[in-house]
Amino acid sequence: MKRAALAIQIQEAQSAIFHLDATLRLLGHDPHARKAYGRLFANGELISLIGEAERAWRTTPVPILDYIAKAKALDLTDKRLKQRLLHSVKDCRKRLTARGA
Repeated sequence: MKRAALAIQIQEAQSAIFHLDATLRLLGHDPHARKAYGRLFANGELISLIGEAERAWRTTPVPILDYIAKAKALDLTDKRLKQRLLHSVKDCRKRLTARGA
């Protein structure tokens, strides 16, 4: 009996969510859409920009990130974008260090 009651509650909640999503879509908002950044850099471009930044005496990730954002005219007020780029810069520098570059 308890299992059947729970199944009904789950079904009702799923129905309510479906109707909320439909209402949001009617109002012009896709509830499942993610902000798409796409590809920000061409092949090898990030490595090149990191090299330029380091030659301009920016040796830690945040100043390198600022240099890259300025060169690409990127808006760093978007926190998700900033975190994504900072992670990319750190990861790229780690791979460059491992290669001995």
